[in-house]
Amino acid sequence: MTATPYHVEVMKKASTNVTEVWQLSKDGKELTVQAIAKSNVWDGERSWKTVFVRAN
Repeated sequence: MTATPYHVEVMKKASTNVTEVWQLSKDGKELTVQAIAKSNVWDGERSWKTVFVRAN
């Protein structure tokens, strides 16, 4: 039997920054959240938009 050393790659600490901009519509029926995220885990930035609509 031959022993093979096991090598563990140490992962770097993940750091993510998220910036959100909240905007309420003039009639107060929609709330829009625009988010932008930057991280050392992925290249560049990611963004998304979420819209909440009042049901009644």
